[in-house]
Amino acid sequence: MKKLIALLSLLFVTNHTFAQKVHPDTTKKEFKNIVGLDATWMVRQLINSGSPSSGYNYYSPYFISYRRIFGGNAVRAQIGGMIWTTESKTNDTTRGITSRNNYYFTLGFEHYKYLSKRFTCYFGIDLTTSYREYKTKGWYTNTEYSEQIQTTSDYGFTPLLGLVFEITSRMSVATETGYNISYQTSISSTKRYPPTIWDTKKSEAGWISSFYAPASIIFRFKI
Repeated sequence: MKKLIALLSLLFVTNHTFAQKVHPDTTKKEFKNIVGLDATWMVRQLINSGSPSSGYNYYSPYFISYRRIFGGNAVRAQIGGMIWTTESKTNDTTRGITSRNNYYFTLGFEHYKYLSKRFTCYFGIDLTTSYREYKTKGWYTNTEYSEQIQTTSDYGFTPLLGLVFEITSRMSVATETGYNISYQTSISSTKRYPPTIWDTKKSEAGWISSFYAPASIIFRFKI
């Protein structure tokens, strides 16, 4: 009788112990939102190669990203851009102005694959769009000048693959690679003031592709 009681007690303790290990801790807070900050610009000074025209890039143009987690998947969005203007002067007189305005946006999906306690792999796809404007303006005299404007729009998609390393329970770092395929339209124009017969306008359109090497550094924060 004592042996039976001891055996039943051992089975109860063993079952209780394994049950605690198998069932997740429901009191632990689960974070469903992730904000990402791309810090790849810090290493661009060390890697001085790759350009959009070569089709091989070491960085992506997206600075801030957001992910909403559900199960082993996530919906993601990314934004990026650049706005700057420069002036050239002679004897305090403006002789030229150059400006650039770039805007980038993506909306996509990720699926996660757990590898270990620290590493997680993911793959997915983004729908991408961008708009870029480059403008230069130069004066010949105080009343005569020329203006060149080039606008470019892209619409496409990017299959992607990434790897995440967990630093803490709320902070991680990731790198990502992707291959973008986009339909691009470009309009270039040159105008002179006063108007002349030499004013020109040219339109181009076609498919382009770019490969983003897995050299990005993205810090991710769960909130």
